[in-house]
Amino acid sequence: MKGFLLGCFCLLFFAFPAGAQELWSLPSAERLVPDDSCRLCFPGGTQRFYGMFRSWDTLLQEGIGNVNILHIGGSHVQAGTFSHQMRCRMSGMAPGLEGRRGLIFPFTAAKTNNPYNYRVVCTGNWNCCKNTQREPAYPMGLSGMVVVPQSAASRLEVHLRDNVSGAFDFNRVRLFGYSDSLRVEPLLRIADTLYRGVYDSLSRSYLFQLERYSDSVTLLFRPTDSVWEPFYLRGILLDNDLPGFSYHAVGVNGASLPSYLQCPMFENDLAFVRPDLCIFGIGINDASGDKFDTVLFRQRYERLMEEILNVSPQCRFLFITNNDSYRKTGRRRYAVNANGQLAQEVFYRLAEKYEGAVFDQFALMGGLGSMKKWESAGLAQSDKVHFTSKGYRYLGDMLYNALIFAYMDYLKMEGSADGK
Repeated sequence: MKGFLLGCFCLLFFAFPAGAQELWSLPSAERLVPDDSCRLCFPGGTQRFYGMFRSWDTLLQEGIGNVNILHIGGSHVQAGTFSHQMRCRMSGMAPGLEGRRGLIFPFTAAKTNNPYNYRVVCTGNWNCCKNTQREPAYPMGLSGMVVVPQSAASRLEVHLRDNVSGAFDFNRVRLFGYSDSLRVEPLLRIADTLYRGVYDSLSRSYLFQLERYSDSVTLLFRPTDSVWEPFYLRGILLDNDLPGFSYHAVGVNGASLPSYLQCPMFENDLAFVRPDLCIFGIGINDASGDKFDTVLFRQRYERLMEEILNVSPQCRFLFITNNDSYRKTGRRRYAVNANGQLAQEVFYRLAEKYEGAVFDQFALMGGLGSMKKWESAGLAQSDKVHFTSKGYRYLGDMLYNALIFAYMDYLKMEGSADGK
């Protein structure tokens, strides 16, 4: 069976390589990364990933189970293009894989950029708190942000985009949020039906069970008496019981490791995701200054990883190294940020200690100074830190390819073992 599955994957992968349409639309001189060079590195060995790949086997062969993936980072993740490319590639690995859309945040209410793959319409006035603030006003959780409606006139509409197949429809919603004295009750409205949630005081969240699947929902707030009090909304989990890959993306513009370490409800919210694989994209903001303490960087990463292991002891870690970047030194003047290379070494050491994987984005790009080539190819923005939409989709395809290559290596090994 492993050999049959491997053969199917080889046919699918090489006949229709992920990212082929984007990749081959570039001029030949601008094909910056050969498709077969997108490999994960396993400095501490691959054994820890085998359990997850066995879950993939069950999911792909029998259509049973759910694999939870958490992608956490800064602006690269908040933009949503990189992570959604991965989400769509993973859900397209086999027919019938639905999975859940996972954790989202209403960035529009926080007056910041919202990922394109879901639309948020907000009315009324809202306050906001981000984990990038030095002294956050409200307790934050996994999403790293909180929005607070200011009156009963405040409401949110969430609509999943490009959801023609219904792949990410949900019939259950968990609302991470509460008011201090429970004087404000959240309500969900879908079409003409109004839903009340069940409050869980331990997790400070509300669970809504829907009568039917949906791809959109409206969130309302109703005071239980004449007194209005703040409702602290930390995020929305769009859920179902369908088999598949669930890809949760958490990103805050400008976030660094200290940003997530100051979220007191991080583990609380993470318990409802319980990732099998955590993809780390944190580091570009930690290494942006003139001084970069690699020891402190590693210690902070280990603190965050231990929080995740407290909730999900079997979680595997995949580190995306910092992309090559430049610092702005004056008007239209930039200098190469050599800290990307220092961070790269830390990621390899962390992967060795925790038996994790490294997606060496820094090396695949071409190392120091390579960001200019990506900018010339239309894959990076002029700030020489961020990527264009095409660039983020390209990176998503590269990471997907790297994961598939690792899975195929596992299938080969298992097939060899079965043949003995």
